[in-house]
Amino acid sequence: MVFSESRLSCEQRLSRQLHSLSELSEFLTLRILEIEEKLGTFEKILANKDDDTESIVHD
Repeated sequence: MVFSESRLSCEQRLSRQLHSLSELSEFLTLRILEIEEKLGTFEKILANKDDDTESIVHD
């Protein structure tokens, strides 16, 4: 009986850890997507500034 209770406890602990790992993975994935969006916006801003600088130099 003690063995089965211990095994159940171990399985419950592993289940909680797996669930926590899953939540962490989801959070990190969403954070990476957010950062990629911000980086894309920043790159567009820089590209526009480069275009503006080139047009000023050529004018």
